[in-house]
Amino acid sequence: PPVFGVLLYLLASSTRPKQPDFIRVNHIPPFIAGVGGVASAVILRLPLFLIAATALGLLSGIYYLEAAPKLHEIAHVEESLPRFLRDLTEYRKMGYDMMRALKRIASVKETPGYSKEFIQALRHFLKQLEFGSDTGRRQTGSWLGRFTFFMVEVILRAGEVSPALLERLTEFTYRLLEARDHARAQLGVYRMLGYVTPVMLALVVNLTTSLVSGFGPATPNLAEGTGLPAFGFTPLETSLMDCSVVLSSFVIALVTEKALRGTVLSMKPALFSMCLSAASVEAFSLLAPYTGKMFSVP
Repeated sequence: PPVFGVLLYLLASSTRPKQPDFIRVNHIPPFIAGVGGVASAVILRLPLFLIAATALGLLSGIYYLEAAPKLHEIAHVEESLPRFLRDLTEYRKMGYDMMRALKRIASVKETPGYSKEFIQALRHFLKQLEFGSDTGRRQTGSWLGRFTFFMVEVILRAGEVSPALLERLTEFTYRLLEARDHARAQLGVYRMLGYVTPVMLALVVNLTTSLVSGFGPATPNLAEGTGLPAFGFTPLETSLMDCSVVLSSFVIALVTEKALRGTVLSMKPALFSMCLSAASVEAFSLLAPYTGKMFSVP
């Protein structure tokens, strides 16, 4: 699963923009939690798949807690961009200069309805313009938001440009967001498939082990003196297959989020998929004696 996951990740990354959203997280706490989870699971002598699930659960859970506020901020900034550009265009048509129009939009009392995250990013951008500091510094984690502020700065420094230029920028931003949302809606079925995959994998592993082990009682006598191997899986092989189900489910969810959101730090679907896979493996293992009787040789 890890090798397959890396290949899928590289494939998904090749289709993403070269300037991704900027999401800064501290990698030390998730790593420590993952190692601690493995150590605790080993001490408790949990099955191999539960050791993997514990480590991945703690790792992805802490990553999600760190990245969720930043992903929330990015989403709210991008939601406000089309309205921001429309309002900026209208102010320019009314005769406002760019700087005055930006300050008016940044005033919540004057223009309510913008997200708090966007207003904060806009005010940061205005401070950089007023003090002549480097506006290349990040006002927001959204690459589209940074691109929009960059284009607004270019238009501002160009002088009294025609509002038609702002209209074209507005249309470009709106179409880009519309195309992105349409693509996410089309790919949403793969996210649902990622939730079904853990259950199906666990079921297939359970049926396979039950089917093969069902021939166990009859094969030792048949195998004696023939050199043919007896059917059945060792406990280690069964544990590795269960662990593979958990890892595969986790990797599939990560790659799906990379394609949908552009980052693997959106860990909530991966965490849910991994928990679902561990629960499925445990549930089907409890049913193993009953399914084994179905396929056993009389």
